[in-house]
Formats: sequence, structure tokens, C-alpha cells
Amino acid sequence: MALTKKEILSPVRLALLIVAALVFAGSVYGVIAAYRAVFLLPATINKPEAMYKYTQKGKIDYQVHLKPNKILTENPLGPGKSYYAKLVDHISLNYSYLFKGDQETSLAGTYSITATLEAKDMWQKDFVLVPPTSFTGKGNDFSFNKNYDLSLTPFQNYLSEANQELGVSAADPKVTVKLAINLQGDTPAGSLQGSLGPTMVIPLSQGRFKIDGNLADEKSDSISKTVTVTDPALGQKKSRLIYLAISTVVLGLLLAFLLLFSKSKPVPPVDQEAAIQKKYGARLVKVPGEIQLGDQVMVVSFASIDELVKVADELAKPIIKVNQATAGLVNYYVFDGQVVYKYLLARKNRAFQSTRADFPVSI
Repeated sequence: MALTKKEILSPVRLALLIVAALVFAGSVYGVIAAYRAVFLLPATINKPEAMYKYTQKGKIDYQVHLKPNKILTENPLGPGKSYYAKLVDHISLNYSYLFKGDQETSLAGTYSITATLEAKDMWQKDFVLVPPTSFTGKGNDFSFNKNYDLSLTPFQNYLSEANQELGVSAADPKVTVKLAINLQGDTPAGSLQGSLGPTMVIPLSQGRFKIDGNLADEKSDSISKTVTVTDPALGQKKSRLIYLAISTVVLGLLLAFLLLFSKSKPVPPVDQEAAIQKKYGARLVKVPGEIQLGDQVMVVSFASIDELVKVADELAKPIIKVNQATAGLVNYYVFDGQVVYKYLLARKNRAFQSTRADFPVSI
């Protein structure tokens, strides 16, 4: 059975041609992308992988020991409470360190404790409580636990001397105690380095105070290296690109088929007489037959009906419509004494084209 070509308006067919060209270009790109996905994309990717994991934690714990008194019976006082400076005898510190790795490790490091007495925006003084001390260890785990008795008297004495010498009392003086731990190690995955610094803050200006600070410092880390593994998303990437290529090719073929079995349909001409009748019908006066213009009449022809309508508006005159059936013409007139304004419409298969070739403008 023979296929007949379906008529499609020329502008629509042009638009379809443009779309088909774009789809074809997309199809070419999709085919290339699919080819690259199937044959050229690497099957593996590089990603970091932890070869050794470890955790380290430094901590300062404390208890506040009181002088003999008749008010407070609990002694010593534990962390997180309020303390009266006048009753404090000393603070017992327990500082500890814990290292855990997932493989055997050789460790070496140092720890020290310093105290910094500070008067805000005025001065500060450093005290060495525990000088740098070395430690070593081997295995998956390593730890130490030490004690130190901290007396507030040296800090209070220095503060009193500073206030007396400067003649100004320090604002918000405080003591910051810091446990500094520095670590080095050799692991099956390579060397590691780390540091921790838990702190304890003790106010000195208040009769009643609380101990604050970052009493525990914990860090987790790893030693990694780049490894090559199979790309888990490779199959999905290939499937998506292949689907895209097939879809664009099919769409392109459908548009090509549509264009192949279609032909351009000319745009139907505009019926200008009907258009004029629709727009200005209420102002037109139809006269049967033909109008003979005398030799003394001056004829002014216009190229469009709109120009003639403007003249009719200015002169407040009607527009006379005359059909010349034999000549296939439609005349539109505006009469103003011996001057006639005219617009001529030539008929051609019910489509009209304006002309003024036979009626030049005379002034």
C-alpha cells in the first residue's frame, strides 16, 4: 500500500526541521558518549583508604582538698562544685593519657604541665609544674596515669606582689593549667604525629569559685593511602548514557520519518476584503455599480485602507465601497468636493492585493 504524504504548514515544517537537526546533533553526541562509556571510561577509580586508625585522649581530673574548718564536712570535694578560696588547701590533679591503635605501634613522646597566671589585659606569668618528661610504648594500646598536688599559694602570693608593685588590682586573674602531650609513632602504614592539650582554669579573684576549662581532649585520626578499586557506579553510568543515546536516536528517526512523509502546505492567503469589512464594516457605505469620475475631479490614491480611514476621520466623511465585478476590483472612496480620495483593492481568487499602479497620486 502506497503511503501518501501529509501536508504540513511551511512554518511548522521549518520548525520541525530545526528540531530534527538539534535532535540529530544530540543523537551524535549521545552515541559518542555511549561509546566512551562502554569502551573508554576507566573501570577503576582512585580513592583514599585508611590503612591504620588510632585514637588518643588526654584528661585532667581533680579533687579539691580543704583546710580544717567547722562549716564544710565533706573533704575532699569532687569536680563540678563551688569552692571557697579561703578554705582551699590544695588541688590534687590526676592527669592521664590513653592511646589505642588497630595495629601494633612503636610510640615515643613527651608530656609536661605548665600553669599560666594571667591578669586580663595587664600581664601574665608562666610556671613550670612538671617539666617535659619522655615516655615510650609498644603495642596496640598505651597509657599512663600520674598525680600532682597543686597549691594555689604561689599564685596568690605572686598576684599580691604584682598588685602592690603596680598599684592596681588585677581584673579577673586566673590560673590556666595545661597538660601538653606530644606524640610520635611508627606503624605498619607509616609514621604518625599528634598532640593534645587539655586545660583547667582556676579563677583567683573570687571568694567562691568554680573550676572550668577543656578538661578532656580526644582525637581520632588515620593514616591513609590512595588505592585503585573498581568503580561501583560504572554500570549505572554506562546504562544511563546508552539509554540516552538510544532515546535520542529513536526520536531523531521519528522526526525524520515525519518529515520524509510530509510536504509543505502553503500558508492560505489573507482575504483582505473580508478583513476590511470586519474592521471598518460599520463605516462603509456600499454602492452598487460603478462610479464615473469627471475630468475636473482630482483623485488622490492611497496604498492602504488605514490611510484612507484617517482622511475620512479628518473630513468626517463616509467611506464609499464600490465593487467592479467585471474588472475584479474593489474601490473605496472618500469624497470631498472636487477631490476624491481612493483606495483600490485588486481581487485574485478571493485574496486581494492593494495596488496603485493605475492611479498615481495627483495633487
